Amino acid sequence: MTDILLLPEFQKFMNASAAGRRLMPSGKKIHKNTLMQYQTVCKLLNQFESERQEPLRIRLLYRNSMRLIQKEKNYWDRFFRQFCFYLYRQRNVFDNYAASVFRILKTFFQYLAVERALPVGQFHKKFRVPPEQFTPVILTPGQLSFLITSAEFNITLPPHLKRTKDIFVFGCTVGLRYSDLMQLRKIHLQYQQQEVSLLLHTQKTGAEVRIPLPPYAVDIIKNIINQLVVSCCHASLGPTSICR
Repeated sequence: MTDILLLPEFQKFMNASAAGRRLMPSGKKIHKNTLMQYQTVCKLLNQFESERQEPLRIRLLYRNSMRLIQKEKNYWDRFFRQFCFYLYRQRNVFDNYAASVFRILKTFFQYLAVERALPVGQFHKKFRVPPEQFTPVILTPGQLSFLITSAEFNITLPPHLKRTKDIFVFGCTVGLRYSDLMQLRKIHLQYQQQEVSLLLHTQKTGAEVRIPLPPYAVDIIKNIINQLVVSCCHASLGPTSICR
């Protein structure tokens, strides 16, 4: 029997992704934000190992005896239960967060099986977290119009809620995922005569997207940029939100 340690192999997985030796299905390099998610999962695994005081190992199944396969199945079933307990009870995460952690672990095992050609089995395919059930809140066109046009309502909001409302309205207008929305920079703005558009590549698919902006969305961007300039002048800190 041959065992390899999980964390060193996960580090190799991250290194290959960062160096471009492992690519997205589209052939493009792994996005920086995805690499940061890998690092977060690595830290969680490291902390989990410290809690259990035993390193996580992966047994290479060169001999496919039923007894050995059943033993490995039990090992990874137990890992899944214990790691779920750790995430939910000790880290207080929600279903969506836990599901994203296990998706990355499944991607890691797939990398070992396909790109490294290691006989790690298919046990990782049972790493499933039930999706979180929620009812989406849907704005009517009239409600969105109210948020865009009502100066009286805007005056009643404190600065932090004005900013939140602006980002919310801008997100409703352009229809981007939150991860794409919060990565917007001035370089994504394109000016053509009297029109302003957003031009970016989405993180999830890598597809190029061009979105014409109505005047109120352009005003929101200008307001946020002005707020960031004032904030940086007062605090000498780098901006941390859209369109920096």
